[in-house]
Amino acid sequence: VFSEGESLEKQMSGMNAEQIHNFKVLMLENTLEPYKYMIMILVVVMVLFLLTRFPTCKVAQTSHHKCPSAMDTLRYLAKNSRFRRGIVAQFLYVGMQVAVWSFTIRLAL
Repeated sequence: VFSEGESLEKQMSGMNAEQIHNFKVLMLENTLEPYKYMIMILVVVMVLFLLTRFPTCKVAQTSHHKCPSAMDTLRYLAKNSRFRRGIVAQFLYVGMQVAVWSFTIRLAL
C-alpha cells in the first residue's frame, strides 16, 4: 500500500469503475497480508498451549475464608484509583487505535 511510485489517486485516475474496484481489493489484500501471518502464529501458539501438560495445583482450603460477593468486588474496584485509571487508559487506547486505523485505511483506499 505504501510502496514507492505514484500516489493511489494518480494510479486510479485512468481506470474505469471495475478496474478501480479490483485495484482497491488488491490494495486491501496487501494491507491484510501481515494479519494472516499473525493469525497463523496465534493458532500455532494456541495448539501448543492446548497440547502442553501443565502441573496440577492443590486447591486452597477455602472453607474458613469468606468469599466476597460480586457487589463487594465491584465496590472494591470502584474505590481503586489505579483500576479506574487503567479502564480510562484502555478506553482511550482503543479509541485512538480505531481512529488511526480508520484514517490509514481511508488514506490507503
